[in-house]
Amino acid sequence: MSQTGATTPFSTSSTLTNSPILKEKETQLASSFLSPSTAPGASLVASASAILESVASRNSEVVFGYDTAEQFGIGGLTKEWSKAGSGATYVEMQNRSGAGLTLAGRLGQGTSSKKDASGVLSAYTTPEGLAQMVPSLASLPTATASGRVVLQVPAISVLEPSLTLAPSLAALSTSIPILPDGFAVVLSSSAQETSDLAAASYNVPGSHIIHIFDQYAAAREVRQIVYPGINPLSPAANVEQALLQSGYSVFDYHGSSTAKTVFVVLKGLLSSVLEAVAEKVPEVGVLSVRVLRPWNADRFLQVLPQTASTIQVIDEVLHEGATGVLTDFDAFSKAGGVAVSRVLISSEDAAAQNLPAKVILPDYEAEGAADFTAVLDQALLKTHDVLQNARPKSLVLAFSQWTPEELAANLATSSAEIARQRGLAVYTLDSKAVSESLVGNEPENKQLMENVLGHLAFLRLYAGTACTEAKLIKTARALFGDEIAGLDVVKVVARLWAGIFQVPISAAPPADANDAPAKALKSFEFNAVELESFRGLEAGDQESASLGSWRDAAKNIIFREAYSVPRQDTLDATQQNPALRPDLEDRTFLVTCSVNRRLTPLTYDRNVFHLEFDTTGTGLKYAIGEALGVHGWNDDDEVKDFCSWYGLDPSAVVTLAVPSANRGPGYRQTRTVFQALQQQVDIFGRPPKSFYSALAEHAKSKEHRLALRFIGAAEGSATFKKLSEVDTVTFADVLKQYDSCRPDFATLCELVGDIKPRHYSIASSQAAVGDRVDLLVVTVDWVTPSGSPRFGQCTRYLAALKPGQKVTVSIKPSVMKLPPDNMQPIIMAGLGTGAAPFRAFIQHRAWLKSQNIPIGPLIYYFGSRHRSQEYLYGEELEAYIAEGVITHAGFAFSRDQKQKIYIQHKMLEDGETLAAMLGGKAEGALGKGVFYLCGPTWPVPDVYEALIGALTEYAGFTRERAAEYLEELKEEERYVLEVY
Repeated sequence: MSQTGATTPFSTSSTLTNSPILKEKETQLASSFLSPSTAPGASLVASASAILESVASRNSEVVFGYDTAEQFGIGGLTKEWSKAGSGATYVEMQNRSGAGLTLAGRLGQGTSSKKDASGVLSAYTTPEGLAQMVPSLASLPTATASGRVVLQVPAISVLEPSLTLAPSLAALSTSIPILPDGFAVVLSSSAQETSDLAAASYNVPGSHIIHIFDQYAAAREVRQIVYPGINPLSPAANVEQALLQSGYSVFDYHGSSTAKTVFVVLKGLLSSVLEAVAEKVPEVGVLSVRVLRPWNADRFLQVLPQTASTIQVIDEVLHEGATGVLTDFDAFSKAGGVAVSRVLISSEDAAAQNLPAKVILPDYEAEGAADFTAVLDQALLKTHDVLQNARPKSLVLAFSQWTPEELAANLATSSAEIARQRGLAVYTLDSKAVSESLVGNEPENKQLMENVLGHLAFLRLYAGTACTEAKLIKTARALFGDEIAGLDVVKVVARLWAGIFQVPISAAPPADANDAPAKALKSFEFNAVELESFRGLEAGDQESASLGSWRDAAKNIIFREAYSVPRQDTLDATQQNPALRPDLEDRTFLVTCSVNRRLTPLTYDRNVFHLEFDTTGTGLKYAIGEALGVHGWNDDDEVKDFCSWYGLDPSAVVTLAVPSANRGPGYRQTRTVFQALQQQVDIFGRPPKSFYSALAEHAKSKEHRLALRFIGAAEGSATFKKLSEVDTVTFADVLKQYDSCRPDFATLCELVGDIKPRHYSIASSQAAVGDRVDLLVVTVDWVTPSGSPRFGQCTRYLAALKPGQKVTVSIKPSVMKLPPDNMQPIIMAGLGTGAAPFRAFIQHRAWLKSQNIPIGPLIYYFGSRHRSQEYLYGEELEAYIAEGVITHAGFAFSRDQKQKIYIQHKMLEDGETLAAMLGGKAEGALGKGVFYLCGPTWPVPDVYEALIGALTEYAGFTRERAAEYLEELKEEERYVLEVY
């Protein structure tokens, strides 16, 4: 498999990442079937870190969660269980000098309100946090059955100054030697071992315990794990006995029984790699230490082969540029003492086969080595070489909101060529839409369902023809139980099965000498995107943005030939005005607002409005069903406020380089800071994860830099999700929250990027209205949990337009196209502003009729909440019905009666008519009807079922044949969905 985010265990560019398909597994899936009351012996599909939290919460009175541990993925579940009244009380703490005094003070009280926990206090901290805590641990009273401390420590260290993460135990070298007596230190490496030792730590009443585990790799892997248990009636006398009861020994030995050289290493990721190497190298052994304190010298000598003549004790160092074994010197070496030499685990160009951790990723082979490639961000299909590692005849799954046809159109030319040459089978799944159709928009269930769908989609495709729907249901039950988010697993699998589509990869069109050369795609290094890619500059760009003065603008105006700016009076209506958003690749037009009319009452909570733009003299042409891209502006007052806060002069001039692929080499545009923030820079848009990582490089505060790097990394997914989807923070909000980050304005422009156009289905037929284009828009506004009002950037801009104002627009093709034969029936289903393209359809059929051109039947279903408030274009519709343009209408106003009525109910009433038009029962073109649905995604399953019902009841189809038939209609573009 090829998965984005994996790194080598010894790379200084390593960052923690979860599985790309099952991201946030610990806080989403685990919490749905794992709890502090999970029965011991249960076989679970979970991560060891999640089970560790369950064990700690189950066996503790109080769990103290230190902030750095939570940043590394430990503590989230315990916190949620505590809030729900299950398990131990969870107390959030901050790492600082003397942090352990809280534990000493709490334990010194000598009371316990939780009998089954026996006064046990647990804490989650990191190696660095443990170092700050150790001096205070001397104040702890002696451990007893009624009062003791268990510290769960993920083995992760932070490299300065880049703040990257490494699986190193080096930070422990300063804390272990000064631990007070009475502490035992145990270490684990594998997932099952982590779970078992976590439980064993609570079965030693005579000792405080520090359990160090591999949170960098093994503990985060989702796999089959048996939930551990302890017998409180049979406590262990010491740590060694507790381990023996769990099936483990103090030391593990791997390798030749007659080894001459033995490496001694602490249990962890490094020991896992060395153990695998030792099994294949003669005369070499690896002795892994599971219990560091108390040290059992007799047991050590028993495990050590008698043939060993050289013992290499591997110590780790932690510094920028290398994370590995100590190779240069040993400060404590003396004649006849310890000799340190370089240990070569594998060369950087070796395949490192059969090791528990990859040494080199990805596999740079001529035709790739990945049997399965998953792409979670559809934008990467256009910008990155996502298929470079795909093996010939392998599978590719793109999680995308595009239709298969749109995905094929957006796939980079070189990637499409790879797919054709290697015979890749490319599939797409709109997991967001399928999830919403199952559980609605409730955030927790929606995220859980998306993760499950991703998991099942992989199983469905990777198993190939051997995977039937029944087998996938059986597998899903074994993994997740009979229900997922309260839904029968059978229903979930059925929706998933119907939601995976193969992407048609057609032959490349013949090359045209006039075509601009395709942009070079970015590649992946260690499956991660480099920070430089966030700057928006290509290798061929000669300069970046720069602040200047009004003289720069004057040069561009006076010496326009020198700056490659053609005179506007030399352009005709068919040519792009180079001064009109030269930063955009799209062909743009400057149109004039002529009408802005609200369609809903002022007292109604939804502002739905109708816009008309005059296109006279612009050369703008559009087809039925196409969308209008509106290049909106930011709010003037918000821009002024931001300039004032950031210390910017709004009238200062900034020169921005235009990508050479857009307008030719050396092209630049100069505008004021106010204009740039108002019209181009998306400062009030929502930042992607990459922005946090890039902004961290400009932080003057270490705390800000660490926090930003965390949010930008994969382990910060939950925090990023809350910021993005709940708090809906903007670029400006992030800059204000982390105010030690003050990149200069030119750099800020590059970090933030440009405002993207918002696309709206055109609500008019150019044949009917002439030099005009109409839109139907609803304003988007909401309030954040903190009470801050938010507004959709473009709908706010459009709602405020006055007649006479100019607007920059572009045209985007759509799947909503009229059938080729005017006699073919058109069946349209629109919800809310989803009515926009159908108004254009109806206008066009009306225009054809006015030209005495025969037209076929037109059926229109429309749904909204109230007829009196949201009957959009009602008077027009009544007129079209009276004229016979609309032959049948089904209006569903869901809240005008006690029982809610939706468009699918109206469709059920017309099942016989729909079956005749879609199922071929009518003669000629009248039996080749086309069905369209436009609007939100939630009614798609019910509309689908209504059509299935019509075909089975009135067209004589079985359910299976009806489902196949609808798929055939999709291929023929007679079953068309445009949902969002």
